[in-house]
Amino acid sequence: MKKIVILTFLLLAVLCAKAQSSYKYGVVNRNNEEIVPIIYDHIDSFRNGFAKVTKKGKVGLIDTSGKETVPCLYDEIKDIEDGMAVVSKGNRYGVINTANDTIIPIKNLSVTNYFKGTFLVYDNYLFGVVDSTGKATVPFSKSIGVPYSGDNRYIIITRMDKSEQKIIDRNNNDVYSFPGYGVRDLNNGYLGIWKKTVSDQAAMYLNINSPETIVTYKIVDITGNEINPSLTMEYNLVFNNGLSRISRDNKT
Repeated sequence: MKKIVILTFLLLAVLCAKAQSSYKYGVVNRNNEEIVPIIYDHIDSFRNGFAKVTKKGKVGLIDTSGKETVPCLYDEIKDIEDGMAVVSKGNRYGVINTANDTIIPIKNLSVTNYFKGTFLVYDNYLFGVVDSTGKATVPFSKSIGVPYSGDNRYIIITRMDKSEQKIIDRNNNDVYSFPGYGVRDLNNGYLGIWKKTVSDQAAMYLNINSPETIVTYKIVDITGNEINPSLTMEYNLVFNNGLSRISRDNKT
């Protein structure tokens, strides 16, 4: 038995044939001409010119011509953009291009496709930023880096070895620093800053061990300009569409 599902936006179809109690998938065009043989356990929808394919539990890529550009070698393939993809083997991550050339070796704890071929990378608890050529544009250090919600060109970075928090760009240029303050991204481009009162600022920033006292945020923009008077907030809440729920005296 064969089933054909037409993918109209690509003028292709996925062809499914039942064999040995499991379905196998291939690709045909609108004229029912086979583009990809019926050998895969699964074929995802095409995205940015490529589709993930699965064979024997491993994942690869095919293009719209049906060519398998990345063999089924990986446990996971994600974030297929600008001719590159984040891949994993076991619990380690790296980056390849769609010709299966290695850009970032598969040795990292985490890799995120951040912005226009820029990747946020954690390599054995060291954080850095790597570009599409494999060059570290932000050197690896004992840091935590998160994207800034107000502008995806910027990163909020906490350098644990210096107990320092600041905003940098993708090329490690300082945008703004907050000496003596902790910083938390409250979404929609708003930042909450508070006077540091505990020694482990990285844990406080990640909200791993919240301070026992009420946190008083100053709401500021990326340049440190205050937007609202200080708010006393019992919980670390965030903004959504420019609004935020706050808590005082166990009332919200």
